[in-house]
Amino acid sequence: MPERHGIRPPEPPAGGHRKGRGARRGGAPLSAWLRRRLAGFGDRLFSSQDALARQNGWQVTPGRHGLSRTYRDQRFGSPASPAGNRGDGDHAVPATSGCT
Repeated sequence: MPERHGIRPPEPPAGGHRKGRGARRGGAPLSAWLRRRLAGFGDRLFSSQDALARQNGWQVTPGRHGLSRTYRDQRFGSPASPAGNRGDGDHAVPATSGCT
């Protein structure tokens, strides 16, 4: 290897492979670091909305990379019986006047 001004470039690691652009100190890939940072930012950004949703019994689902949320009221996922339904199959509809 050529030397410039008495400084020799570092030797590549054993096996001849160098860490690429996707690597950080300690061997953690940049993409994993970025995902953690984005998820943490999303958690801080949506913390008050998440707390309110959980207080009301809603399901909170973080979106892709933590930068979005889906809020779901569990009551809408279960079938509800109409107020007048007694379960006997008789579903009488009240007559309305003035309709033809």
